[in-house]
Amino acid sequence: ATVSVLYWTKTMKKTALLRVNGWRYAKCGPPGEVLKSETWAGATVGESDVKVKMSGVPVLKQDVDMLMGTYGGYKAENTGNSPVAGTEGWGMVVEAGPKASVSKGSKVAITTQNVGTWASEVTTSDANITDVTGLKISNENLALLSVYSSAVLLASEYGDVRNATCWVLGAETPVGQALAPLLQSKGATVTALKQGEKQPQGSPKFIFNAVGGEDLRAATDAAAEGCTVVTWDNISKQRMDIAGTKAVMSGMQIRSFWFNRWLQQSTPAQRTALFEEAAALSQSTTVAQAPHNFSNFAAAFDSVYVSPAVPVVSF
Repeated sequence: ATVSVLYWTKTMKKTALLRVNGWRYAKCGPPGEVLKSETWAGATVGESDVKVKMSGVPVLKQDVDMLMGTYGGYKAENTGNSPVAGTEGWGMVVEAGPKASVSKGSKVAITTQNVGTWASEVTTSDANITDVTGLKISNENLALLSVYSSAVLLASEYGDVRNATCWVLGAETPVGQALAPLLQSKGATVTALKQGEKQPQGSPKFIFNAVGGEDLRAATDAAAEGCTVVTWDNISKQRMDIAGTKAVMSGMQIRSFWFNRWLQQSTPAQRTALFEEAAALSQSTTVAQAPHNFSNFAAAFDSVYVSPAVPVVSF
C-alpha cells in the first residue's frame, strides 16, 4: 500500500497550457491496458473557475481501484466519456476567473475526488481547490497532503488516545506510516502491525484498521471493553469480520473513515486548519518514498499494493 507521485518537468512544451497532456481511460481494467497518454484542448475558464498547471500528483490505492473498476462500484464506461485519471494533487494557478477566490500565481491543492488530476493542466471550480500558498510543507509532501491529513483526523476524531493502547493494522500503508508515530506523540501506547504480522498479547482500546480479513478478526477478539475500531482501508480485500458476540457484549464501537467524505462535509476554514496540522506532521514524520521512472509506469501501480516505500514517478 503505497503512493506514487508524478512530477511534470520544466522541459514540458509551452503549448501545454493550450493543449493539455495527460492520462485518460475509456473503460476500467488493468492500468497498463486502459490508461492512455493523450492530448486534448484546454477548457475555458469560467467566472469562478481556475486553471491550474499541475506540479505533483499522487497515485493512491483509490486511483488504481478506480482504474480497475473496484472503487465503490465506479465504472469509467458509465460516465459517458473518457475521464482523466487521478483524484488529488497540487499546482500553480495560471488563470483565474473574475469571481474566483484565488488569484493567478497561487499554489493550490485539488481537494475533491471529482476532478481528474493526472494532466498538465486542470480547469475546475474554485470550490474544488484549497489555497496552500502559505503552507509550510515541502513540494514532495504536498503531493501526499491527503495521507498526512488522514492520519491527523484518525488520531483526533474518534476519542482520546492519551494513555490508551492502540493497534494500527496496516502500519506499512502510507497513512499507517504517519499515523503510528502521531499516536505515540499524543501519549498512546502503540503497536504498529503490518498485514499478516503476529499480534501481541494485550487488549487494545483503539484498533485503527487498514487490513481487514483475519487480521481484524483476531484484533477484535483481543479488544478491550468499549474498544473503538476505525477502518480506513481494506488492503487484504477480504471480508471484514469481527468478533460478533464480543462486539455486542463489550460495547465495541465500529466506525469508518473516508477522507473524501470529510472533505465534502468540511468548511474552507476547517480544511485550512487541517492542512496546517498535516504540514506540521510532515515535518516530524516521514512517509517513505522511492524514485520511479515514467518509462516503467506500470511498476508504480503494481507497487501500490506491495511496497512500503512511496514510488516517486518523474517524467
